[in-house]
Amino acid sequence: MQDAPQELVDHIVDFAHDDRKTLCAARLISRSWNISARVHLFRKLDLLIVKPGHTSATPTAIAKTNAHVVPSESTPPASLAPTHSSQCLRKPSEQTSVDKFKWLLDILQTSPDMPYFVREVVIGNTNKLSRDQWQLYELVLSLVLSKLKRVTTLYLREVDWSSLSPSSATSVMELCQSPELKHLDVWNCQMPSMEGLMDFLNFSCGLTSLRLSHIRLESRSQDNNDADPDIVITPHTLGVINKLINRPRKPLQKLTIETVPLVPMLYALLATTPCSVDITKLKSLFLTHINDVPSVRDFLQAAGSSLESLEMWASSCQRQYSTDHGLDLILLPRLKQLRLSGMQWTPGMSPADCMERFFSNVNALHPLESLHVILNAVKRKTEEFNYSKWMLLDDVLSRSDLFPVLKKVHIVVYSASMRPQDVDLERLENAFPGLQANAKIQVVCM
Repeated sequence: MQDAPQELVDHIVDFAHDDRKTLCAARLISRSWNISARVHLFRKLDLLIVKPGHTSATPTAIAKTNAHVVPSESTPPASLAPTHSSQCLRKPSEQTSVDKFKWLLDILQTSPDMPYFVREVVIGNTNKLSRDQWQLYELVLSLVLSKLKRVTTLYLREVDWSSLSPSSATSVMELCQSPELKHLDVWNCQMPSMEGLMDFLNFSCGLTSLRLSHIRLESRSQDNNDADPDIVITPHTLGVINKLINRPRKPLQKLTIETVPLVPMLYALLATTPCSVDITKLKSLFLTHINDVPSVRDFLQAAGSSLESLEMWASSCQRQYSTDHGLDLILLPRLKQLRLSGMQWTPGMSPADCMERFFSNVNALHPLESLHVILNAVKRKTEEFNYSKWMLLDDVLSRSDLFPVLKKVHIVVYSASMRPQDVDLERLENAFPGLQANAKIQVVCM
């Protein structure tokens, strides 16, 4: 196998891409197998901060295999092993988290080709340390990030941007500025403002996928005397500089927004000029915790013209169905896949009404191919669901002159607070006679 073409070796090793033990064994076969195995072994670098005194049983614990440390999705930054056996560095019996970062930096410096295998980076947990402790990490962390040149996916977890030093913020910005970066995932981070978030996103010139989840915005008053004068909010400052650079922007293909205020975000997206996040060419959109239907409508009006896949999760607010500012499929002329989740179905309120209004205004051929609906059914023992209202939705969806390529309507009913037999699936399915005649309806209860 030593003379096998590298392409063939790559293909074979790809089958073990998530098997760390097999990949470590493959590295010992020959140089070509070592090269292929390293692509998967060192793909993800976890730089999450470990709180001092944290035990090794945590997800960021170092995993050892034989003589040296091997990486995995759950291992900490020190999990990167050196390229050659002669460079193997054993983990000391006792290490602080700062020592682990320094150890990683030594590996990256002694193996110049190692950083080019790192494609995914996780940064975060900055709030687990005091300010003095965090400052000890920043210098080493900035040096580690400066070595990474081919990162395609960046995960930010629980990062307080106002606490970052200019050097740390610059290192993260340089990762985002790389044309190699395609996916950015920001979760539970605190930003100075929505405009500051947009300025940070402006550094990403090649993003095709973006996830913003549980973003927290600072609410500081101007007369707040407790604010730390040494804190520098760098994303806004660096973003202003970046706006002066007129670079071509790649249209965003996939956007996920979870528990983020839509109105200020939409305003920031449209008002920031130039803005690297172009939502007008979106192909896939995922929205969760929807309780403000008018703001969702405004968002779809700005971003829905090119959407092919849309998934929306409603909040527990029941008044959302009584609003007069409902959504409309006309805003989504190219939509092929639609998934609606979290809607409540009670004896006194049926989501069939708002769904019928969503589809009823379509007056021309529409490319919708599949509809997936998840309902949360809630009722008392003496109450009965209204199944007849679903016939209104059937009257619209079964029209071949409007939805000629519609292949499947899948309805899932969750009845966690009831017995499964409290939902008459046969009556619900019979409420769709048009779709049932063409074998396009499927109803299940969970």
